[in-house]
Amino acid sequence: VKTASIVLAFFLASSCGTSDSGNPMFEMIPVTFSKNDSKISLIDRDGNLILEDEFPTDSRIVMREGIITEYTKKDEVKYHVIKGKNLQPIGSEKYAYGTPFFEGFAVVRMENGMLSLIDDGGKTVIENLSKVNDENIVLTGIPSEGLIRFKNEDGLWGYLNTQGVIEINPQFGACENFRDGKARVILADGKFAVIDKKGME
Repeated sequence: VKTASIVLAFFLASSCGTSDSGNPMFEMIPVTFSKNDSKISLIDRDGNLILEDEFPTDSRIVMREGIITEYTKKDEVKYHVIKGKNLQPIGSEKYAYGTPFFEGFAVVRMENGMLSLIDDGGKTVIENLSKVNDENIVLTGIPSEGLIRFKNEDGLWGYLNTQGVIEINPQFGACENFRDGKARVILADGKFAVIDKKGME
């Protein structure tokens, strides 16, 4: 076991330290053991070493909901879980982009540019998240209380659920994730409003 002083691989902003539910967003902390270390290890929040010299230092590592999201230098995203003291990949080997897991799901962008939704077992739940009904989706948020905000090609935002059903049609200039059943939005006339999960003010 290395005994050199620990140097954090990156700093966690205090505003990103907890999820909306109040649970710690980052369950493990990526560290290096010296300035010249070429590998990233993982420690838990009590400082216990969990994985040693597992990732290259040019990767960015986030662990949430028991799943490690690795952002590589090549702008690829890989997902891993820890089995015993070993890493095990989940889902496709790599994605062009992906979010950490929220509420058991992650939004990923395939190498062909298509958005998809995967679950925490790596199974594709929504194969083509870029095209839902007649909506061409160019951007999404993360699952929040079962809903995912999305932006269509016309620049309007709405919400769909994790089964791919649009619950609130795109009509907002901007919108936020749901919290305690409410979300803040900007209406078409530029005014702010607070809506419920049915889109009612």
